[in-house]
Amino acid sequence: MRTMTKVFIAGQVMDGVTTLIGLNCFDGVFAEGNPIFNTPEKMIIAKVIAVVFISLMLERFGKDKMFWIVPILAWFPVVWNTSMMITYAILF
Repeated sequence: MRTMTKVFIAGQVMDGVTTLIGLNCFDGVFAEGNPIFNTPEKMIIAKVIAVVFISLMLERFGKDKMFWIVPILAWFPVVWNTSMMITYAILF
């Protein structure tokens, strides 16, 4: 497995973890950004399907350095979720 695929998977797992923490610990304050995935079960199922598909694509076509943008962007929601939880915890 390529390093970029591992970084992508780690980012997606952390995104799911931080989203679930936000939904459970800050009840009523945070919500999933996509209204289609309004339950944790739907979010997890969709994330697993997307991660498997994108990981297969990274393994198959990710030979170019340009593909590193995908794993890097996968970490943006983690930073966002974490910063929102910290900000809310400090302010309220």
